[in-house]
Amino acid sequence: MTAGGAVPIADAPSLGRPARRTSLLVWAVVAAATAAGAVALVATPAARHGTAAAAATRSATMVVIDVSGSVTSDADHTVNEVVRGAAAAGSGGIGLVLFSDAAELALPPRTPPSEVLRFLRYYRAGPHAAYDTRIPWASTFSLGTRISSGLAAARRALERERLHGRVLLVSDLGDAPADMPTVRSEAVRMARDGIQLQIATLPGASTPMQSAFQSLVGRGAFVGDRPAAAASPGGGEGSWPLALVVAAVAVAALLAVVELAAPLRWGRT
Repeated sequence: MTAGGAVPIADAPSLGRPARRTSLLVWAVVAAATAAGAVALVATPAARHGTAAAAATRSATMVVIDVSGSVTSDADHTVNEVVRGAAAAGSGGIGLVLFSDAAELALPPRTPPSEVLRFLRYYRAGPHAAYDTRIPWASTFSLGTRISSGLAAARRALERERLHGRVLLVSDLGDAPADMPTVRSEAVRMARDGIQLQIATLPGASTPMQSAFQSLVGRGAFVGDRPAAAASPGGGEGSWPLALVVAAVAVAALLAVVELAAPLRWGRT
């Protein structure tokens, strides 16, 4: 071996062209990786915006309000707060279902949120008002309770419009025990169809029934007076382009270090 670490090779001149070709290839990979990282970094905000906009056009909120006989004027405050919160978060439109032992679609999906607020005039009578003097449907509609009827009506309304989004159940959860298997089936079907189920409990909800629904849909499905906005479909998808940027830059840096730090040079001794 000669000074400087050179290794004499008889056919060194014939290796010059492959060495230059290899060097050019390495630098081409470096340039491509850097360009890919830059494009991904610039395109990510636009891609996120486009995905969010497309998701918004396919989503809506269905508010499902329990108007059965067990719901009293004590629920006025909660209904007001929940409905107003849903209307404020309902950028993709809002629908309304009223139910007792049967269900009625009061507003279809994609109704302007201001329209659902009109129903709140029936929930402002105060704690001492007689329930049947302020609710127009009390004498003919507010009988027993079948929560599954309200959930099914909301789900069907979304499916007819080919929408996803969420169903917000507002109820004291005073359901008939025989209805729970059907409620469970509806919850499973919603999850399968990409419909988020949230629950806002009204005053008088029993602890056993709340526990039963928590075991069915999870504690996270229960919301406070002002429900959080529905989770954005594909909300976690925006993180992968950043990982691509990091990986591309890392590859480019590694190749550059290899090429610059320990190059193989061919020549005559």
